[in-house]
Amino acid sequence: MHLLRGGRHPLWACHGAHPDDPLRRIFRYEAIITVNVLENVAKTMILTGLIVGLAYGTEYFIAWYSHNAVEWESFRWRAMGEYAYGLYFMIFCNVLIPSFFCSRRCAAASPGCSSSRWR
Repeated sequence: MHLLRGGRHPLWACHGAHPDDPLRRIFRYEAIITVNVLENVAKTMILTGLIVGLAYGTEYFIAWYSHNAVEWESFRWRAMGEYAYGLYFMIFCNVLIPSFFCSRRCAAASPGCSSSRWR
């Protein structure tokens, strides 16, 4: 278990969550939901975000590589049609947000971060 000075954990530093969240204390889950568990959850989110991002990219690559006009139009409509916001919101939530968990700059931005491991 690696805690930084100031009690903040590096994987939770950039978005304000903290291993000592009040819900853990209210429901008395400190012994069950440890910092190690939270770190493993963050690693799992990184892995699944990478897998989903690879799947999204593979879909577009196969549509482009097939030279099928129907596939091209389908994916063009998805990216630029009237529901394009859904695609970009989906990519933002499933790929980009989990990637913040592995950003050293984001992790080192927490106050009290003095560990060279996270810089």
